[in-house]
Amino acid sequence: MLPYVAVDQEGGYVQHLKGSGYSTIPTALRQGGIAPSNLRSDWGRWAGQLKRSSVNVDLAPVADVVPSSIGTSNQPIGRYYREYGHTPTRVSTHVAAVVRGVRDAGIGTTVKHFPGLGRATGNTDTKAGVTDPTRRGDPFLAPYQRAVDADAPMVMVSTAIYPHIRAHVIGAFSHFIVTTMLRHDLGFNGVIVSDSLTTVSVSSRSYGYRAVHALDAGVDILLVTDNAAVGPMASAIVSRMKSDATFASVVKTAVLRVLNAKARAGLIPAR
Repeated sequence: MLPYVAVDQEGGYVQHLKGSGYSTIPTALRQGGIAPSNLRSDWGRWAGQLKRSSVNVDLAPVADVVPSSIGTSNQPIGRYYREYGHTPTRVSTHVAAVVRGVRDAGIGTTVKHFPGLGRATGNTDTKAGVTDPTRRGDPFLAPYQRAVDADAPMVMVSTAIYPHIRAHVIGAFSHFIVTTMLRHDLGFNGVIVSDSLTTVSVSSRSYGYRAVHALDAGVDILLVTDNAAVGPMASAIVSRMKSDATFASVVKTAVLRVLNAKARAGLIPAR
């Protein structure tokens, strides 16, 4: 069985693989000015470059909508032109084109950052207590629905707080956001990934808390950007599984969902 090999390759300021063999990808905001059919072709080519490098998952596209009235004042998305446009309609059509284009190249996408960071009060990478006003049924959720309808294999859940949905609860730790809204409201059956669980936004919680609460919310893959978290998280998960049969079942369901997704992606060789 092959591991997931993922990279943040959005374009513009967020393009980690560069140089010989890699096209210079424009910012998402500039990509939003490309006709969707052409953008799909472009992403088929750009994702093909990733596949030749043995990458099988792109941690993109960004489905967050940054209103023009906010623009670059939005720290996580707008400041870096990571949005495909300023309206749900524009972002929806272009996110779907990216999902399909990357799939054409034979790798998977990770649509992010559900339920949205386009109106966030700060950057979750560098600040705790970041909030976003997205509500259940919000028009700004349309790009995520469009991505689900386009059969996106993965969706990433943010670590901001959504006071109009669940006050004081971080998105990736909220069963209502992860399971009720993403799984049930949007009908998403793929793999749910957390945004990094080693950033400032979650730093007030222990590694074990972060791992257990994200899985309990319905997250399937815990993303970390600091390997120091891996051991304590694994220990906390195993300990909780031994004492809580319901939680053990949740973890096993997540493992099976990931294995099924890998099988569909051809990452589990047929015997």
